[in-house]
Amino acid sequence: MIDVWGNIEVRSRQIRANEGLPSNSVRCMYQDSKGFLWLGTLNGLSRYDGNAFLTYQPQMGKDQISLADNRINKLVEDKDGFLWIGTSPEIYSCYDLLQSRFIDFTGSGENQQNYSNLFVASNGDVWCWHRANGCRQVIHQKDRTMQSVAFKAEYGNLVDNRVQFVSEDTLGTIWIGTQRGLVAVRNGQFKVENRGANFAFVFRNEQGIYFVTDTGDVYSYSHTEKKVVCVAALSTIAGETAPSGVFPFDGKMVILTNTGVYNYNFRTHQVAVNSKLNIMRGKVTRDNQGEYWVFNRTGKIYYLSSKTNRVKELQLISPDKMNYIDYERYNIVRDHRGIIWISTYGNGLFAYDEDADRLEHFVGDVNDSGTIGSDFLLSILADRSGGIWVSSEYAGLSHLSVLNKGVSRIYPEAQELSDRSNSIRMLMQTSDNDIWVGTRKGGLYIYDSALVPKEHKQYFLFNIYSVLESENGNLWLGTRGDGLKIGDNWYHHDSADLSSLANNNIFSMYRDRKNRIWVGTFGGGLDLAIPTADGKYKFQHFFREKYGLRLVRSITEDKNGMIWMGTSEGICIFHPDSLIANPEDYHLFSYTNDKFCSNEIKCIYCDHKGRMWVGTSGAGLNLCVPEDNYNVLKYEHYGTSEGLVNDVVQSILEDNAGYLWIATEYGISKFNPNSHSFENYFFSSYTLGNVYSENSACMGKDGKLLFGTNYGLIVIDPSKLHESETFSPVVFTDLFVNGIQMNPELEDSPLEQSLAYSDKITLKYFQNSFLINFSTFDYSDSGRTKYMYWLENYDTGWSSPSSLNFASFKYLNPGTYILHVKSCNGAGIWNESETVLKIVIVPPFWKTGWALLGIYSY
Repeated sequence: MIDVWGNIEVRSRQIRANEGLPSNSVRCMYQDSKGFLWLGTLNGLSRYDGNAFLTYQPQMGKDQISLADNRINKLVEDKDGFLWIGTSPEIYSCYDLLQSRFIDFTGSGENQQNYSNLFVASNGDVWCWHRANGCRQVIHQKDRTMQSVAFKAEYGNLVDNRVQFVSEDTLGTIWIGTQRGLVAVRNGQFKVENRGANFAFVFRNEQGIYFVTDTGDVYSYSHTEKKVVCVAALSTIAGETAPSGVFPFDGKMVILTNTGVYNYNFRTHQVAVNSKLNIMRGKVTRDNQGEYWVFNRTGKIYYLSSKTNRVKELQLISPDKMNYIDYERYNIVRDHRGIIWISTYGNGLFAYDEDADRLEHFVGDVNDSGTIGSDFLLSILADRSGGIWVSSEYAGLSHLSVLNKGVSRIYPEAQELSDRSNSIRMLMQTSDNDIWVGTRKGGLYIYDSALVPKEHKQYFLFNIYSVLESENGNLWLGTRGDGLKIGDNWYHHDSADLSSLANNNIFSMYRDRKNRIWVGTFGGGLDLAIPTADGKYKFQHFFREKYGLRLVRSITEDKNGMIWMGTSEGICIFHPDSLIANPEDYHLFSYTNDKFCSNEIKCIYCDHKGRMWVGTSGAGLNLCVPEDNYNVLKYEHYGTSEGLVNDVVQSILEDNAGYLWIATEYGISKFNPNSHSFENYFFSSYTLGNVYSENSACMGKDGKLLFGTNYGLIVIDPSKLHESETFSPVVFTDLFVNGIQMNPELEDSPLEQSLAYSDKITLKYFQNSFLINFSTFDYSDSGRTKYMYWLENYDTGWSSPSSLNFASFKYLNPGTYILHVKSCNGAGIWNESETVLKIVIVPPFWKTGWALLGIYSY
């Protein structure tokens, strides 16, 4: 049995307190509108820009407002750029991201009131509420201050202080549900819509807004009657029951209760038993795309797909583990690849591929070698650059980068073997679309066009390095060390027979347009196979005089019928008829004769436009254009400086969209010949899985790309890989003056507001040595993002591209300067849209015009 694996492989980075995190228990995470990552911990609030942490903690005994408590459990940004921070004592703090300061969101000094939940209305108002302290409407003012209105029973604008929910309908009416009634707020005016009922849940859709009580009665607002009316009652079919959650599914409102699951029909206003779901006492949560999930303390979670109206049951925690978990905590995000990530408290992390219906499990490790730091996870976040952040209890943060979405891997033998049984050295597609695979342990395997393994499998004492199909359908097998097998006949080198094979190491074979077969040996040069009268072959030898030319690795033909041969002495180009007539009639381009950039040619590829691409060992990728009847070879070089992942190129393939895939000694690059840009990939979390094999590549019938690696055969579906064509703007993140980090609250700070929101700063004359940090917030880039900067009126030009994310200047003269910064993305494409900051350094008074005028007057 040959296994095809589609495991989600990830690269994981652990971040702990020793790197600046204020606590290893991170309870919540949020990425703000600028791109900063905010982390709510047990020891304060921390802002992270991918390079450094800035931590906020309560400031006791000071006049200014600060963080209410260091135990953070909720984070959200409102529509006006204020970050709301929920804390363990059920007190909210509000941080102005623009002004970099905490503010009194009540406008009346009541910011220590208890509120445990928050809702942002469509007009930008923020509503805070509590199950014992009523609610508060917070209204933004143009000067970035706030005013508020408290809703409490004792003020007469609320029927009960035990607020269960605050919601908004499509007309902008705010609905406040309490344990003793329902209040509507329209245009600042409140109206009690119901007194007495205990409203537990609210649901809104295009048809209207619906309320469910603790006994299962369903209410709705009637626009014709201008009041809230009871439209259905679960008690008519369920008797005494207690709802535990509501959500939409299959065009109905589903009501979860302690006695079963029921549907409410919006059209008929009837309730009925839901026969599809059997989830007692279910609770509802939603993922980052608004999809609904249900759990009920069984270790199972149910995914209610709005696309398919299907229910997917996932067993995430075994029943025996549930006894040791105080309560279930699931956090769910869907990334841009479509993978659904589910964090659990007690059983690690899960990744669900909905398309493949495959669930994968990641757990912590006591040796700290696991994907995550702990199985007790508290929060999960998908950032805008595609990374997944997982926070834990006591074990810090884990940042995960998915390496292989759109990629699967085939292991010819057992996956755990490390003896080269899964090290692929040869790939070839036959005329019937079968795929032949050879390993470095002598195995030869056959797959059909769907990559389903066939029963036929062979083992040789020597490795198969090359396979070719002749005109009559015979397969030629070239080995390393044991010669050539054609049909049932073996051919070996015989020093006493001049027409025998030149060498027993066969690295490449090629059938030209006249169906002649050329055999490239590694040590004996090039052979032409000549049929004999007895149905066998003899061999004519070429390129035997010079050592480097005897080492042949690659053979292909260009659009003109010229054969290109890659050797350890450069590129040989010849017309087959001419070479047969005169073995000296060829063109050689090498580093030695100063006609090419390398001697060691690994692979040669002709794309659909007839362009010739040459991969080298150490000199990267080269586009080669012959001129002057092939006497001159012009070439355009692409190496690591141009964005190629590695300069040792092993194989080249073109996909159906015209992109070139460059497999190297470590990593693979996707190359756009039009924009000359590279997108680099490491699809495996194992080193050998990213080490590609020489001339081991082919395209399947379905357009998938197959490459041999030192750990299995990798299958790439280019249509499922996302390109890094988008640009994230550069943001100025921090300012250090004379080595001190600035903020608007400091005395003599040049910042009037957060640097991230500033377009100008003014420095005093003694503040003329400073450092400015910047970031694109691509947390997944692993150093791929590069920056250039230029200080106008000081620098003569742009700095050299660098992954360093700061610009530092010392002892600048008073004057006006403009700092320009731009970046390139992971594909190596520069964003021509610059981020600029005007910097004014004010001269000391005695050097101003007024002071000088006074001196001269005196």
